Amino acid sequence: TIVTEMDMANDYAQKGFKVEGPNYGGTVHFDWGDVKIIPAWHTTANAPLGMATGLALTIEGKLIYIAGDTGLFSDMKLVGRKQQIDLAFLPIGDYYTMGPDDAAYAASLIDAKKVIPYHFNTFPPIKQDVNDFWKDVPENMKFTAEIDKPFEL
Repeated sequence: TIVTEMDMANDYAQKGFKVEGPNYGGTVHFDWGDVKIIPAWHTTANAPLGMATGLALTIEGKLIYIAGDTGLFSDMKLVGRKQQIDLAFLPIGDYYTMGPDDAAYAASLIDAKKVIPYHFNTFPPIKQDVNDFWKDVPENMKFTAEIDKPFEL
């Protein structure tokens, strides 16, 4: 099942995929946890495919926030207002999303227990030194996942 915002879900459904398409603030409940659609600030070249989104996943009582392709915005702090975010993924690419400095500020704004930077170094416009992010993130929030190494929150 693909969970995405309503407009993109409709497009995938027409192509034969099984989808769930809530709008901003909407939640889909599964046996394994919940997926909530969260706003993200980013342009969309194909407007029929809908608005940019992030996700709040609740799995086994843990809250995981994936900010999506987004710039910094103050409402990010609302994601963890009811429950502290256990793990947040924040983009740091800077050209199309927030950069390392804004992402580090976002980390403090959302007060997640752990953060992981993403959406950088995949092509030249978003080349970043991840240390520019880490230098401004509180030590207790720093987390580095390793490929093929399971971890617990």
